[in-house]
Amino acid sequence: MVDIMKVMRRPGVWEYFAECEACDGTGSVETDMPVIDFMNGGYLITGKGDCDKCSGDGYRDLTDDEYEAAVFNGEIPACVH
Repeated sequence: MVDIMKVMRRPGVWEYFAECEACDGTGSVETDMPVIDFMNGGYLITGKGDCDKCSGDGYRDLTDDEYEAAVFNGEIPACVH
């Protein structure tokens, strides 16, 4: 089961996305960051960086199956014509 997020990326338009599982919706993860050291060739330190899976947004697009399941469960309102 995926967590659904309601996001307004444009004024007045709500969109539904899945919360990123890699960063738990924060948009940042711990990653290895290179440090240049001309004497010793450099080394790696651990620091915070943008999540690679969601590009730092904290959410990703829903797949078709996830969208249909969310509409069926009532997490996303169905379109009524």
